[in-house]
Amino acid sequence: MINDFKHLSQGLTVIFCNNTLLKSIEEVYVDTTLFNYISAFNVEWKIWVDKKGNNVSGKRDRVVGGVDLDNDRRIVFLKRLIGEYLHGQDYSYSLLNGDYFDLRNDNIYKFKNGTGHSSQVRAEKKELLQLLPSLAKMVDTDIMASNIDVKIVEYHNQLLVIEDNTVVKELTSDQATALSNYFNTLK
Repeated sequence: MINDFKHLSQGLTVIFCNNTLLKSIEEVYVDTTLFNYISAFNVEWKIWVDKKGNNVSGKRDRVVGGVDLDNDRRIVFLKRLIGEYLHGQDYSYSLLNGDYFDLRNDNIYKFKNGTGHSSQVRAEKKELLQLLPSLAKMVDTDIMASNIDVKIVEYHNQLLVIEDNTVVKELTSDQATALSNYFNTLK
């Protein structure tokens, strides 16, 4: 990840993203537990206007995305990246509260393709939205030091070794288990 960021003490990380339309820097919030995974991608996260459709207020929706410089420059959307990590590739994803900058795990809603406008999905989203804690944006001034270490994460049926925000190795399951056991003995 190329962006600046800060870890907050309430378990969130704020990523500072360039809004390409407004030419300003905006804050995007993710759960700190996913930071090592997100930062492993060689992407500068930006806020773009979603040209696919209008939101309920008639304005274009905004999305957080970027170009993966290590993967044939494919476009990656942060909401989808987090959703796939949490739930797999077989779903579509939306944000319960509709706030493009709120990418906490609890705000990402998964649903089966083709069911996004069904009454069942709308009712479930409405119920979950009532349970969603509000986002306290950057009120926390107690910043924790970044503690980036070696992580092993699964991505598209591969195991990736991430060290200091960089994918350094793709592993088989046996190799990953052996490496994980080795690092656990060092603690």
